Amino acid sequence: MTLDPIFPFSWVLLLAVGAVGLTLLAHRLPGKRLGKFRNGTLTLFRLLAVLGIVTLLLRPSREESLTPPSVERTLLVAVDTSGSMKEADQDGVPRIDHARKALREAKLFDEENSSVTFFEFSNGAHFSSPAEIQAASANGIETHFHSSFRKMMRSFGGPPPVALLVLSDGHDLESISPGQTAKLASARDCPIYAVPFGAQGSARDVSIRATTFHPYTFRKQVTNLQATIRALGCQNETLIVDLLREGEQVTQKRIETGTQPYHDVEFAVYEHDPGQFEYSIRVRQVTGEVSVENNMAVTYLNVLDEKIKALLIEGDPYWDTTFLRRSLARNDKLDVDALVRFTPNRTRAIRSNERRKDEPLDTPTTAKDFSPYRVVILGKSVETVLGEGGIAALEEWVDKEAGVVIFSRGRAWGGTAKSNLEPIDWSADQTSASRVEVTQQGLSMAPFRILHSRSDAAELPPILAYEPIGKPKTLAAAYGQTSTDDPAIVYRRLGSGQTLSLGVANLWNWVFNAKTEFDNNLYDLFWDQLLLWLLANDGITPGSDYALQTNTANLPLGEEMTFSLLYNGKTPLSSAPTVQLRHNSAEAAILSLNPDPSGDSASLTFTPRAAGRYEAVTTLPGGKELQVRFLVFREQLERTETATDLAYLQQLATASGGRLIEPDEISELVSNLLLETAPMEARTRLVPLWNTALICLALVFLLAAEWFLRRRWGLT
Repeated sequence: MTLDPIFPFSWVLLLAVGAVGLTLLAHRLPGKRLGKFRNGTLTLFRLLAVLGIVTLLLRPSREESLTPPSVERTLLVAVDTSGSMKEADQDGVPRIDHARKALREAKLFDEENSSVTFFEFSNGAHFSSPAEIQAASANGIETHFHSSFRKMMRSFGGPPPVALLVLSDGHDLESISPGQTAKLASARDCPIYAVPFGAQGSARDVSIRATTFHPYTFRKQVTNLQATIRALGCQNETLIVDLLREGEQVTQKRIETGTQPYHDVEFAVYEHDPGQFEYSIRVRQVTGEVSVENNMAVTYLNVLDEKIKALLIEGDPYWDTTFLRRSLARNDKLDVDALVRFTPNRTRAIRSNERRKDEPLDTPTTAKDFSPYRVVILGKSVETVLGEGGIAALEEWVDKEAGVVIFSRGRAWGGTAKSNLEPIDWSADQTSASRVEVTQQGLSMAPFRILHSRSDAAELPPILAYEPIGKPKTLAAAYGQTSTDDPAIVYRRLGSGQTLSLGVANLWNWVFNAKTEFDNNLYDLFWDQLLLWLLANDGITPGSDYALQTNTANLPLGEEMTFSLLYNGKTPLSSAPTVQLRHNSAEAAILSLNPDPSGDSASLTFTPRAAGRYEAVTTLPGGKELQVRFLVFREQLERTETATDLAYLQQLATASGGRLIEPDEISELVSNLLLETAPMEARTRLVPLWNTALICLALVFLLAAEWFLRRRWGLT
């Protein structure tokens, strides 16, 4: 017990002695008249009251032991296990071994260190453990920082992360700026501390990749060819970028690299005549560059006279319908017709082409009625516009005539209407606010790759998603998913056609976003690229019949190419023609097409053995030639671009609120970061015993009782 008297202790003691003496003296004379019991009672009450007053003056307290609570936080440690971490450019020891050594010296592999969560990452990320990291091989195919960090932040469900410690050479191949990737961590209040490994400037390399997809464009229409350049070890230099058409230089641009590794370049092109044209964007070789195989991006433009015709059908219009129709009408590649049911008895026909606005637009009832269109986009309650017969005709058009159908708002029809068109069944119920995440399979598709790379930078608002009923149907694949990993975008081939279903609502909210320019918003770009990708899969250009197509225009060496001869509802050929393949203008092979069991096409597969330009030609029985061109390239970026990208790691760390550190700084940094999570020493505090209501009530009771008894027993 501890005393904290109001006055000096000697004064309180003197007052106590005086009060006790006066009490005994005051009760001595009345004691002879009241008797011993009554006098003793009054004396006791008075002495207890004096004791209470003395207690208040002394202010006694007791000591209480306290252990401050620790703040539960977790340090995330991500170790790069991609192929470039095998590079032995420091003392002949692989980079990943240097990273493991740094973690051991910082004692992060200790079993009792429960505040640390480990990840391994390359083209994806997964949870790991100290034992797994010490035995890990750097065999990752490529390094994708953005995809890996996205998965880390969304799969981690423990205590809030205090920081993300990244051990890597910064060798990113996803072509997404470090600023966008840093936002994934800063959104969780998780600064990134990057530890670089590898010899800086061990290699100089410039690479380029096309970033937009243009399988179709139109005569005298301007088309923007865009690419992203990645310059390693080339700081403060001037890059010369050439645009080539059919191998001939058209124009060039100069780019000052400064200290940034990523640079966007864009060329505007247009053609006077229809046909297929090869365009290349080439970065000239820089001094000391380790490889020039990745200095060129090639794309093929199919220039058309006729626009792509699309039909939008909506039975229950909402903002989604209005914004989608206007977005498609703004697209110069499209000629859009719309059938929108505004009232139970009125369906309005709308044409985007002013020259055709007076032409009648009737509701399709047969497969032939759908034939003028390349794509049909469905909203909700479509059965109120088409009827069950129209839905059956639409399915026949997809199956037999290679039609493309997009379900833009989940379930397209209700009631008794049934069809096998939908690649997945959606509930009418909407979930809470969600976001569309691109699946790993979808990352290889142009529209979803754009959505994946730009969604975080644009800070897209949440949308609503529909609950899936069961799994995607046979041969269907999910290219997008919700935040809860439910399917959100499902694609399926049906007969000779294609269907794609978006299980979302309020997608139009993407248009009104402070982070996006209205004239270049992600909503318009996504729909543009989605339609072009589907039509490229279809292989039939507007106004054509038979068509020869490949599954891609750019094929990595070692992968398989598929050639398809599509009939598009025309009479099947009695015998499939051969395909003559030329490599760099020299005869390479003669290949035989095999008729498809469905009778809608013929196809073959072929694996090129050398990189370069290829041309495939087939001749139809009537003498008409069909031609398709493609490029085979050797891509071993994880091995050829091995320079440590210090600038990338610097930008990544700084943009997230962290910084670059050296390996020998890890231990001190971790100690400081986890300081609040460590057990703290016990402390003591004083708990007052005198300022309680019980003591106050007891004191009042004693004084009141003593006064009452004195009056009752006849004392003044």
